[in-house]
Formats: sequence, structure tokens, C-alpha cells
Amino acid sequence: MNKPATAVLRCSNVIKQYDSEPDSPRILDDLNFELFAGQSVAIVGASGSGKSTLLHILGGLDQPSAGEVFWNGENISVFNEADLGLQRNLNLGFVYQFHHLLPEFSATDNVAMPLRLRGIAKAKARAQAQAWLATVGLEHRMNALPGQLSGGERQRVAVARALVTEPKALLADEPTGNLDTHTADLVFAEMKRMNQTLGVALVLVTHANSLAEKCDIVMRLHEGRLIREN
Repeated sequence: MNKPATAVLRCSNVIKQYDSEPDSPRILDDLNFELFAGQSVAIVGASGSGKSTLLHILGGLDQPSAGEVFWNGENISVFNEADLGLQRNLNLGFVYQFHHLLPEFSATDNVAMPLRLRGIAKAKARAQAQAWLATVGLEHRMNALPGQLSGGERQRVAVARALVTEPKALLADEPTGNLDTHTADLVFAEMKRMNQTLGVALVLVTHANSLAEKCDIVMRLHEGRLIREN
């Protein structure tokens, strides 16, 4: 019998309250979620429903008020801050609505940054970064500064930066929110291609139904609970 796969991301009975009082409103209410390699899930819901909060908790950027989060079967609450940062770098890639590129660094050096933080030599990190920039169609823009790039190009640099570490999961928070429809489709296509060809699990928070419908699973966050819609 085949051993069941371990979820790349899992949260168990997660509660999030911003007030310490036990009866204060719950942003996330006893929420359970798991995602496996190669799966893609879109999380939709009204503004303020807690979608970004959930993503931050899954990514170890925020702590739940109660409950547990697991990366590849490991409870992340056992990590100290240094180990949490290391494990995040090894396991996860992030793409946000705003690209958060460093303006004084070239596209290549922005993408190489997560590898440099791992201690990888500069030449090797830059070579890997350039390979990923070529993968997302930016081989002709490798030396450009962010200010010299279009919005779509900057976001593709951000996607390359998220994927350069070959993460187990990609967490994307409204990654196409500032892009026109055509450019948004191109950026999403790159993320979905990595999801399908490399098995990178994808969590996409989006208001765009056209993108959500391209994911394997669509879940709506409503009153702190996740409701599957397909």
C-alpha cells in the first residue's frame, strides 16, 4: 500500500482574533486546510474577510491565536525565529500585489537575493537568477533596474524571485491586482506552469474570478470559514 502523501501546507483548527478577549470576533474560526504538491487553490472572498491573514499565517508571517500550522508535516511552532526564517526560505515563495523589488538592484540581483540569503556564492546565485528570468521571458531585461521595467515585467521578476529557491509552495496575494487583464494572464500563466511542471503547490488569493477558475480548487472565506466552491 502506498504511504499517503504529506501535505505541503496544513493548518489545523486555526483561530485568529485581534482582540485577546475570548469572545472577541474571530477573523479565522477553527479553520482547517491542507494542500499537496502539484495542487493549486484559489481563495476568494470579500475584502476584509481574512484572506491575507490566512496567507500570512500559512507563511509563518503571523501567528494564529490558536491552532497549528505545518510545513511538510513539521509543526512550525517549534521553530525559533532564525529557524523559521530558514525554513521559510527553503519551503516557500511569496508574490504580492506590489512587487517589493529593491530599486537599486538589477532584475538579476533582485531574483538572486533569496539565494544570497542562503549563503550561495554570488556568481552561482546570479546564474540561477538569470535562468529563472529567462524562464519567465525576461532574458532581455536581466540588467534593468525596477524603475526601467513595466508593471508586468516587475511582477514577472517578483515571480522569478519567488521561484528561484524552488520552493515547495508558492503563496500569492493578489499578484495580478495592479495589472491589466492581458498582463495578469501572462503572470498567472507563469505561476500555473511552475505549479504543473515542477509540482509547486500554489495558493492564490484573488478577487479575479477568471484566475480563480483556473485553479484546481476554489474556496471562499466567509465568516472565518473556508467553503469549497467546486
